[in-house]
Amino acid sequence: MTKNRAAADRLVGLRVPVFVDHAFADHVSHETASAVRALADGTNSMFRKAG
Repeated sequence: MTKNRAAADRLVGLRVPVFVDHAFADHVSHETASAVRALADGTNSMFRKAG
């Protein structure tokens, strides 16, 4: 589970689809949840283009 922005930043550069569980936002700040969703969306977009 990602608990802070530094951990969220580790999503950058992944080469596999990223899924964010709906319960995730209940355990982190709104800012962290937003950052993780944006990073996951970007990672997934790059993954789809590469595949």
